[in-house]
Amino acid sequence: MSPAELDDLLRRAGAVLIAIEATGGRAVPLPAGLSAYAERVLDADSPLDALTPASQGQAVVAFEQARRTGRGTAVVRRVDESDDRRLEIVDVEREHGCFLAVLGPADVDGDDELEPATLPPLRSVYRLNVTGVIEDVSAEFTAMLGWPADEVVGRSSLDLIHPDDHEAGIVAWVELLERPNATTRLRQRFATAAGGWLWCEVTDANHLDHDPPCVEGELVDISRQMAAQIALEQRERLLDRLSRALPTGVCHIGAGGGVDFSNERWHELTGLGHGDDLDALLHLLTEPGAVRAAVDRAIGADVDADLDVALTGDGACSFGTLHLRPLREDDEHVGLLLTLDDLTSLRRSQLQLADQARRDPLTGVLNRAGIEETLADRLRSPGPAELWPAVLFLDLDRFKRINDTHGHAAGDEVLRLVAAHLPTSVRDVDAVGRLGGDEFLVVLDGAPGAEPSIDRLASRVAERIRAGLPSLGAAMAGTTSAGSPIEVGASIGIAVARPDDDFDALLRRADQAMYEAKRSDRTGAEPRDAGLP
Repeated sequence: MSPAELDDLLRRAGAVLIAIEATGGRAVPLPAGLSAYAERVLDADSPLDALTPASQGQAVVAFEQARRTGRGTAVVRRVDESDDRRLEIVDVEREHGCFLAVLGPADVDGDDELEPATLPPLRSVYRLNVTGVIEDVSAEFTAMLGWPADEVVGRSSLDLIHPDDHEAGIVAWVELLERPNATTRLRQRFATAAGGWLWCEVTDANHLDHDPPCVEGELVDISRQMAAQIALEQRERLLDRLSRALPTGVCHIGAGGGVDFSNERWHELTGLGHGDDLDALLHLLTEPGAVRAAVDRAIGADVDADLDVALTGDGACSFGTLHLRPLREDDEHVGLLLTLDDLTSLRRSQLQLADQARRDPLTGVLNRAGIEETLADRLRSPGPAELWPAVLFLDLDRFKRINDTHGHAAGDEVLRLVAAHLPTSVRDVDAVGRLGGDEFLVVLDGAPGAEPSIDRLASRVAERIRAGLPSLGAAMAGTTSAGSPIEVGASIGIAVARPDDDFDALLRRADQAMYEAKRSDRTGAEPRDAGLP
């Protein structure tokens, strides 16, 4: 139908319309290209809802006519009217993606009186010669495709077959001619006189040894089946494209517990193979119990779940959100849909930001909040007495003189060198932090291992720290304004945790021990770690 013809149809006085889907005949929104007719849209879920029961059968036939030939007509009556209406259904799927049902006046000038709508036949026959030229067609052939006999007899059958189907048709024709009395069957699209294509199942029989010699053919209309098959294939291709494009991992667990479907993103994120089931996923989780319980609730009680999970293994996802959606049909469990959102980068960024918030920006060691959190955590559950932690409180000697003599840049460099030296004097399980200014705190974990006691270990660590400090100042020779080494030393106080200690109490005793050590150094007396028992 041309645009002008469609416009004339839609503008007829008193006409109302419904846009309907091509497969089920349900109402769809009016396409944007037809918005000029929006005021004429009939409020109904389908044309059938607006018609009397006696008219609905004629409407169905008109719809089938439109599906086959592009346009179908019928005389019908609306439920809210006493006069007949003319129903015209036109195929505008190519232009607008839908069919249009138009209810207008029954008596349109220039229109012939409408006969009751009838369906074209589903089966027809024809006869070909050895070269594939059409010799005869049945009346049903004309009714199916719209071609009068005199317009197709004498033409090659390939003229009516879709170009994409030529190759298969020629192969089948050659095979047919090689075997007398043989038959071939294939699916092909045949051109209609209205300009469309009709899917048919074609059966040709080789009767070339009969009198007269010919090939007898039969066409069976399979357009509805093919439309359903094509729609299904399109949906499957769309699902495949979507599953490949999704940044989310998708896995469907069937009612039997096996994996019915999983996209490549699922395998990329989890590292699981195509044959791995739910148990394999649970094995990757650091806390599988929560997910197992959520799965049981989803299957048994139809409860959705969204869980933050941590994964091990070879997959790209270390942290993510696992979504569980139970699938039910007729009140029976038919499967479980799992989707996994990868939050690894976000989680690592959060951890990095959290770590940065606990770090001293000048030296890179823990700041006061970070070292306090570390020590408080170890004080909460120190275990047996021999596993209690100890702390070393360091105060750099004559640090103000370094700033006054060599400048604050030199002082900052000393702080950085000391912060880098302290971790080399302790174990990996120990922690180093800067309390502020020139004060540092070392937290020694319990379980001294080969050491006889935590206080002995603390004394040895303190000696290692002191022994390494002078070399830090020597390393700065030539970088200061005076070009001379900087004297770097520290007073260190040691305190071992007690059952009633918190951070402040332990730090206070270590601070007192540090000042005792500083006084001993100034008086020339033997240094003593006053914080030791």
